Amino acid sequence: MFNKLRFFRKKTKLDEDQIIQRGVRAGSFLNTEVYKEVVSELEEGIWQQFMATEADNPESREVLYSHIQALKNIHNTLEGFVQAAKLAEHNQKTKR
Repeated sequence: MFNKLRFFRKKTKLDEDQIIQRGVRAGSFLNTEVYKEVVSELEEGIWQQFMATEADNPESREVLYSHIQALKNIHNTLEGFVQAAKLAEHNQKTKR
């Protein structure tokens, strides 16, 4: 099984307390109305542009598709921070 906590610790050199703090901030950010509105508006705008492209213009569609994937990557990274924080909290509780 993929150990997200180890992944984030290696990649960032953060200790468990820092991972928890970052996860709490990421979770708070993900739950803000502004974040939800921005992501929704961007996704909708990108999909509208995608649907408006000509079928014989795959380059434009690929660029727009990559924009959607970038949004997903940002969201998934933030979610990963939240999950890593939960794992770090669990690890701290079991050490006590």
